[in-house]
Amino acid sequence: AADTLPPEPIPEFSRDIAEPDDLSPDAEVVKLAEVMSAFGRLDGAIEALRSFIREHPDGALRPRLFLLKLYRDQGNRQAFTELAAKLRGDPRFETIAWDMPAEELQRLIAAEG
Repeated sequence: AADTLPPEPIPEFSRDIAEPDDLSPDAEVVKLAEVMSAFGRLDGAIEALRSFIREHPDGALRPRLFLLKLYRDQGNRQAFTELAAKLRGDPRFETIAWDMPAEELQRLIAAEG
């Protein structure tokens, strides 16, 4: 037993792969909402975005756009319409509408990321 080799060291987990440090707060909350909604936690994802938007009222365009997507996924037309009306003051978002193609809404979200 004296000549038994010590166990091989376990490779250190790479934080760079799991949690990139360069994510902006906007990107972090959108990523959280994406994960939550993927696991069926749509209400939690919506609340995370709403909370972030309340804390960052003058910015948060990507979280707002992603929130529109979640409202539509949820079938909440009233909440979608109210938020879309606030965004339409920006010429980039004049075309936002409940019946817009999902791909177009996704393109707007990606453009802000």
